[in-house]
Amino acid sequence: MSKSRISIIVPALNCGDYLRPLIESARLQGVDWEMIVVDVGSRDKTQEVMQGFKKDRRIKYIRTDRRYNANIARNIGLQVARGKYIFIADADSILGAGCLLKLRNKINKGFDFAYCDFSVIEILGKHIKTGVHICGSFDANRLHKHNYISIMSMWRRDKLVSIDNTIEKLQDWDMYLEAIERDLKAGYIEEKLFVVYLRKDGMNKQSDGSWADIIRNKRGIKNV
Repeated sequence: MSKSRISIIVPALNCGDYLRPLIESARLQGVDWEMIVVDVGSRDKTQEVMQGFKKDRRIKYIRTDRRYNANIARNIGLQVARGKYIFIADADSILGAGCLLKLRNKINKGFDFAYCDFSVIEILGKHIKTGVHICGSFDANRLHKHNYISIMSMWRRDKLVSIDNTIEKLQDWDMYLEAIERDLKAGYIEEKLFVVYLRKDGMNKQSDGSWADIIRNKRGIKNV
């Protein structure tokens, strides 16, 4: 395991138009990184796009014929990841300049994981809506009510929380609730370090409210 390498874990489903910008943004990061793209049965041009990067040894492409949820894809990627740090990324995102370095540096100041603010581009048919998401500090009381942190965070591998294969929605919330249970130290960067596309057909589309109840029951949280 590399002492400084960052493993970028990317579940992908029909994100062929978005993977190339993500990969190109990773190439500009200026740190030791690898990317594991786990394609869970895409039917678009994802395979074709990934073939264009097959000569880059930092990039591993894994394809399954079965359509798994994003957490299963992440765990598949983790099995082959070799980095000391784990960065969980959405396929339809773009890393800003210095994103990985700044998150890693934050962890190295004594934190178990780090997260940041980010920009949002929401695609509504032919219309595009842009915005900014300001996360704020890691607050257990606030998180017990709802999630406000993107799943796109970086973790020390030995502190990474479990990624539950049975959770199909609100997976980020479940992870941060476990971080609270384990009393992990969260580092927050008040800077927009990446862009996320919100798509009607994306893996990070709006979640079914019933999953909130499932997670509350799992974590022993009363409905508030």
